[in-house]
Amino acid sequence: MLDSLKNCQPQTYAAMRIVAGFLFLWHGAQKLVGFPAPAPDVPALLLYVPGPIELIGGTMIMLGLFTRPVAFLASGLMAAAYFRPCPPACRSACAGCGRGSRRRTSAGCTPSSCSRTGPDRRRSP
Repeated sequence: MLDSLKNCQPQTYAAMRIVAGFLFLWHGAQKLVGFPAPAPDVPALLLYVPGPIELIGGTMIMLGLFTRPVAFLASGLMAAAYFRPCPPACRSACAGCGRGSRRRTSAGCTPSSCSRTGPDRRRSP
């Protein structure tokens, strides 16, 4: 059964890369321009450092431009976010950050996968 799924591998990978890039794009837009929802009340450092990385990096991941280095940078950003405690404004929103840490883990693993594979189906050694 898995052999028949190998035919869909490039399309599935492209869909995952586009969705992950789109999520990064919107999180960066929220931090920098307050769209689609205003940014949470957190220190400016937590908005203006990851914001451009998410906005520009998400767009580049989504389009497949420089996917490996950008995804490596984005996965490093998510690794730093995973080990950073949630600010008080976030704690009430994510109920003690139990669910938030799982979201951050999956958001960090997806760009890591893109950094190893690149914009197309070829795998790096």
